[in-house]
This record gives sequence, C-alpha cells and structure tokens, in this order.
Amino acid sequence: NKSLSMTDGTGTFTTGTGAVSLKGDVTIAGTKTFTTGTGAVALNGDVTVAASKLFVLPQTSSTTPGAIWYDPGSNTLKFYNGSTVQTISST
Repeated sequence: NKSLSMTDGTGTFTTGTGAVSLKGDVTIAGTKTFTTGTGAVALNGDVTVAASKLFVLPQTSSTTPGAIWYDPGSNTLKFYNGSTVQTISST
C-alpha cells in the first residue's frame, strides 16, 4: 500500500488518461473549488448544500428526462418528465 501526502506549499496533482479512484473522504479547504470537464458527474450519495450557500441551476431548457432548470423569462423552476415540461415552482 502506498500513500500520497501533499501538506504544505502549493502544487498540482496531475494524472494521465486513466481513472483515479479515491476510497476515503476528500476535503477541499478554504475558498478553493472543485471543477470537472464536460463529462457527466455521478453523485451516488446524498448531497448537502451548506446554509447560506447556493445550488445554481442552468438557465436553459433540456429534453433529458429528470432535468430541472431555472427559466428567467417566467421566473420559475421547470422540470422535464420525459414527455412534457412542467413548472414545479413559482418564485
């Protein structure tokens, strides 16, 4: 078993094109961000948004079943159920 530790200082963790698996908790401290490429992101567990923080939805419609987005024209949240677009919230 090997371990990787990057404690003090700065640096970049870079990999090749293979997969990276993390089996423990991952913490991003301070004001740093977590960013992905254009591929899908799977969140297989519960998601919690901290108090006073925002969960931002795109401002565009979608034909993907289950998609939710904000419609600024009508100031509503929309949901596509697979056959029709439904309004799920009015602000």
